[in-house]
Amino acid sequence: MNGDGGDVEPGGGPGDADGDLAAIGDQQAGKQQASSPYWARTHHILKDLSCLCRLLTRHPREGGDPRQWRYGSAPVFPDGGSPPSRGSRRGVRDAPAPNLQHKTMGRTRAAMQKPRGTVIPSASRRGYPMIVYWGSFALIPFSLLALAGVIRRPGLWTGLVLAVLLLGLWTRFIEPNWIITREATIAVGGKARLALISDIHLGVFKGRVFLDRVVDRLNALDVDAVLIAGDLTGEPAEPLDYLFAPLARLRHPTYAVLGNHDEQRPGPPLGEELRRVLARYGVTVIEGKAVPVGGITLVGLGDRWAGKDSPSFVATLPHDRPIVLLTHNPDTAMDVPAGTAALLLAGHTHGGQVRLPFLYRRMIPAHPPFDRGLVDWQGLPVYVTSGLGETGLPLRFLNPPVIDVLTLE
Repeated sequence: MNGDGGDVEPGGGPGDADGDLAAIGDQQAGKQQASSPYWARTHHILKDLSCLCRLLTRHPREGGDPRQWRYGSAPVFPDGGSPPSRGSRRGVRDAPAPNLQHKTMGRTRAAMQKPRGTVIPSASRRGYPMIVYWGSFALIPFSLLALAGVIRRPGLWTGLVLAVLLLGLWTRFIEPNWIITREATIAVGGKARLALISDIHLGVFKGRVFLDRVVDRLNALDVDAVLIAGDLTGEPAEPLDYLFAPLARLRHPTYAVLGNHDEQRPGPPLGEELRRVLARYGVTVIEGKAVPVGGITLVGLGDRWAGKDSPSFVATLPHDRPIVLLTHNPDTAMDVPAGTAALLLAGHTHGGQVRLPFLYRRMIPAHPPFDRGLVDWQGLPVYVTSGLGETGLPLRFLNPPVIDVLTLE
């Protein structure tokens, strides 16, 4: 970053190791290449190391020349020091954007105002998801070898090795693609039947083929509307028009709000393009709007981390029908005044995604008691869907992708 807080050039910034290596090589080569062949060799070596670092940290589905990839600088906090403390629940919500702390998939991330021209790198662009994404394919031949070993020489250790490998195959390849339907009945004072989905994260670890399957399952349901509670994408490696084309086949009215990954917290700025694509395929984004669905009024709230989830306008709406709020982050329920709504629908948590007993709570980026399913927040029923996609790692365990079918009465 330059001294006046201007743009960061694509080569990197503070904390960008490969960008620093390339910058050092350019500087030294320009000064001394003519006087010594040593600096010419050093320049080329540093350039190669820069490309190698970018290659090892790229997104699994990202292609092209690594020298053309753009990465942002390390987080810069307003006071120039360490990240601020998380603070109280309400204090975190009301703090200025540069000081917000968000726990995403077990790690703390600063949702800060970025210098123009930079990208906040997300977990899915780092090295370990790529290693898991591609390295997991080695589970297939290793599992076959372990199975052959068990058949030829049965024993405790060979059996344990086979069990571990089969568990890896399940969490990586089977459960993340095993779509289930979960039904629930909720009393709100008005009748409607809704299909709720969320957190597809299309373009990260899942693509258009998966969305085709989701649309087929939704079209087979007898519901009044399909609701999408945000995080439709994240860091797509393909055009949004191509990825979301299957939505045009939906036979039910479909309403959506955007999530934090759609709103660049973290991720690239996709909000405006995503709204355009959704409108093209017949999906209505209802942030700040109210629409009648069956015997209820459905009201959309924007993403909490983007500061667009204020429910203040809801009090001005007619209350001749029960009001059901659709948003991305269940923490929004903490700001809804008592008596304003009969139900809040949300996603965001992934239900922990990898639901290891006693440990999965650390993976949920929301305050207790929000997890998955129906919970009560100070008299407001909150229903949280555990979503369809994955972030961080392409894994699910004891928590398959879900379409929630809600019968309101």
